[in-house]
Amino acid sequence: MSHTLKEPIIKLSTDPKYRQVYDHLMKAIKTGELREGERLCTEAELKEQFNVSSITVVRAIKEVEKHGLLERRRGKGTFIKKRERNRCKNSEKVSGTVYLCGVSPTLIDSELSVNWFISHEIHRGVSDAFVGKVKIVPRANDLLVALKSSLPEDRNVIYVNPNDEMLHYLRHENINYVAIDQHCRYRKAEPDTIGLERMNGIMEGLGYLINSLKHRDIALISNEGNRERYMGYCLALNTFGIPFKEELVIRIDYKGGVDAGRNAVEELLRRNVAFSAIFADTDGKAAGVIESLQANGIKVPEDVSVLGFDDLPGADNIRPPLTTIRVPLYEMGVEAVKLLKERIKTKTSIAGKILPATLIKRKSCMKFENSQ
Repeated sequence: MSHTLKEPIIKLSTDPKYRQVYDHLMKAIKTGELREGERLCTEAELKEQFNVSSITVVRAIKEVEKHGLLERRRGKGTFIKKRERNRCKNSEKVSGTVYLCGVSPTLIDSELSVNWFISHEIHRGVSDAFVGKVKIVPRANDLLVALKSSLPEDRNVIYVNPNDEMLHYLRHENINYVAIDQHCRYRKAEPDTIGLERMNGIMEGLGYLINSLKHRDIALISNEGNRERYMGYCLALNTFGIPFKEELVIRIDYKGGVDAGRNAVEELLRRNVAFSAIFADTDGKAAGVIESLQANGIKVPEDVSVLGFDDLPGADNIRPPLTTIRVPLYEMGVEAVKLLKERIKTKTSIAGKILPATLIKRKSCMKFENSQ
């Protein structure tokens, strides 16, 4: 007999729907409401209970499965997996408190919001990997106040994009910290830092369009702040011997989202310039691009291929599912905790790590049939 969860919190939350189901399942498993060896209610039952689509339920279950908490038994259903107990000595475990600074706790009702995605995924990675409490302190001043009143064993910090002044303070006060550098300012693995390398992912994505799918006229839709994506676009064209065409670049002077993507396509069409693919510098813009192309009778990907960036939740629910460049924010949170554990254990600075962005192939790109 399957277990029916308590009243879901969907109506009270503004989190994207599959994340709501995911978070509720994770909490039920971790608190023991869903016990090891117990059968999870069916996908149809979850769909009815949470008032969401089948796609939402399946995505949530897949996310929980990634943590090794579920197992499917042929002909019997999905069960809560019996977990191996942590057999390490107590001295090897790290608990206490970690302060997570530089992310926002605010949730908004959009699965294509970059700001929500960054904060949520890093927080989720840290929370899943750290044994003790994770407390969000959004600003530097909040962190300073928290540290002054905390016990020595709780003076642990994971800081997203700290400035040099904060790094100096954390080092001077001998606080256990790990920095998450989304901008990878130094282009190398700095000590006590988890960095993000976007350029290799950009080159992989554009190389896929150019080398594998034979596109030559590729438009770029980008706001002025995403210089790295513009540079990657130019570098890829140069690498594959394709002339740069200014008329194929739509520059946006604000961050924008779906509306920015729609407006950019309208501008491209007004310019009457030939293009067979579009690289949008965020998935939100890419969603708007696809919508506007289809509204103008242009098929995706048959007529125009579309490549996004970020792999936001919901990108695979766009029609067609979006091919995009994935930013490993969840993994950055997990790796930051691993680094922090080593620092606490050894009480010394630890060699950092850089995680790469990678191409996720879906259905919004196909080979250019008119290529020579």
